[in-house]
Amino acid sequence: MTARKPDPRKDSKIITERRQEKVAKLMIYGLTSREIADQLATEDVINPDTGLPWSVETIRLDQKAVERKWKASTKASVETHRARQLAEVARVKRDAWEMKNHAVILSALSHEAKLTDTAAPLRINLSLVSDWWDAIERLGHNPETVLKAMIAELGVQQL
Repeated sequence: MTARKPDPRKDSKIITERRQEKVAKLMIYGLTSREIADQLATEDVINPDTGLPWSVETIRLDQKAVERKWKASTKASVETHRARQLAEVARVKRDAWEMKNHAVILSALSHEAKLTDTAAPLRINLSLVSDWWDAIERLGHNPETVLKAMIAELGVQQL
């Protein structure tokens, strides 16, 4: 005796998956829930239990499910991409250590710190800034004017 194959038109999980695939495609085109429901009806994608078009509420639930899937996929893709990048940086670091190439090692460490968000925050030595400010004043210049001129020289619009 052979097992009965499920009727894809009657299996609710398959019906939901196929409908959500079509909903996802139509979402990408920017259609509203109402427009998606209408489009599915014109394609004879209807509720097999009632023979009627799918309700706008069902389509909205499908849209939420599709968005959850997209977000989960994006998170997984980003994490996979980051993991691959870290593996590549680790390989570059190993090769650089073998070749005793300190510049490449430092560059790899910098990339690794950025990818893992472990780079040390920028620290400003305020006493150094104060000493600089005082030295500019001793020379008879306005430190604020000097600083603005330096920023303009760098081509920076405004801090």
